[in-house]
Amino acid sequence: MKNKILFKHYKFLFCFLLAVILLIPFKSNAQTFPAGFSQVKVGTVYYPTSMAFAPDGRLFVTEKSGKIKIVKNGSILPTPFYEVTVDQLNERGLGGIAIDPNFNSNHYVYLYYTTTSGTIHNRLSRVTANGDIAVAGSEVAIYDFGSSINSINNGGGMDWS
Repeated sequence: MKNKILFKHYKFLFCFLLAVILLIPFKSNAQTFPAGFSQVKVGTVYYPTSMAFAPDGRLFVTEKSGKIKIVKNGSILPTPFYEVTVDQLNERGLGGIAIDPNFNSNHYVYLYYTTTSGTIHNRLSRVTANGDIAVAGSEVAIYDFGSSINSINNGGGMDWS
């Protein structure tokens, strides 16, 4: 009987000490950035999926919902650069963006997204920039992939090599 009471006390003491140890904050090292880099909150982007820098330093950021926003001079511009209608099931949506290597002369921006026109499928298209917005009606479908029955692993990363 005495052993049972003693065991209960040790069990309580063990649980109490474990709880105290788990509540002790551990030292965390603050993240440091390399020289020339800093962390700046530019605004809110909902479900960002990709980004690309233009030669002039503007940052084009895609949202899963189909919006493309521009970060310019440290702030997100209030008017989206462009917006496409997308299927957003699971990993579908606006998944990629690339700036043409000759952007300064042709102003082309390439997009990869899951379109709802016709059957649901992925599309690679191009729009033409005019300053901080795309030229209305400038979207050109470059390639329409086959019907997409999968809503995951749709890809979307693009880059010029």
